[in-house]
Amino acid sequence: MAAASIVFRENGDPGYADELLSHARDLYEFADTYRGEYQNVVHDTPYPSFGGMNDELVWGAAWLHRATQDGSYLSKAESYYDQYGISSGGFSWDEKQSGTMLVLHKATNKDKYKNDLIGYMARKMPGGGDTYTPKGMLWLNEWGSCRHSANHAFLALVAAEQGINVAQYRGFAAQQINYMLGDAGRSMVVGFGNNPPVRPHHRAATCPVDGHCDWNTYNSWDANANVLQGALVGGPDAHDNYSDDRSNFHTNEVAVDYNAGFQGCLAALIKIAS
Repeated sequence: MAAASIVFRENGDPGYADELLSHARDLYEFADTYRGEYQNVVHDTPYPSFGGMNDELVWGAAWLHRATQDGSYLSKAESYYDQYGISSGGFSWDEKQSGTMLVLHKATNKDKYKNDLIGYMARKMPGGGDTYTPKGMLWLNEWGSCRHSANHAFLALVAAEQGINVAQYRGFAAQQINYMLGDAGRSMVVGFGNNPPVRPHHRAATCPVDGHCDWNTYNSWDANANVLQGALVGGPDAHDNYSDDRSNFHTNEVAVDYNAGFQGCLAALIKIAS
């Protein structure tokens, strides 16, 4: 909400920005005061936090500083960054470590955060040690492989915007996004490009607007009744193999966090090309 408040303020809605920021302050104070992981309270959650809360405390304070310019939030973010060892780690729905490096670098221009980011990203570059598919996609996890690649492409583009390894990071990001758009032989984006997915794991897309929808619909090999235009599917295995199978949530699930980094990359690459 702190980040969103910046967008609404810059686009002429200060009232809503203030409301978002007020809630963001309250939620952060609650989270910082009453420490713990939500799965210890909401016991039946299907998505527990695997990475813990520490990176989120840094991330939240960093964004509150950016939205408010209140130095107490920056002090807290920097203190927690050191206290909790946020000098390495990923960027996903559950991990914010490498994202905090960029937000704090922008706020402080300190080499410490830039160097931590460069060290983390070094393994993600071709030849750096992490897995690449034969056709060139950074492959970090079987569940939503495109999502993880797109998130790191987004990190790279934000870093490049801050003047960090500009040519290398922009080239890496473009390669990853172009893979998803079809450079590897088929698109991973519903409704776009060559041979795109037609059976994403998505209930509303699967079921017809009018008519019957049941497990037979789910298990059929028919294309989804509705085209979920622009959705990024989970993606291939480590050998570029991909099955457009509705029941395979590792490869064909779609989600907001899948498209988030991907959409950010598209916006950045369009801006760079314009």
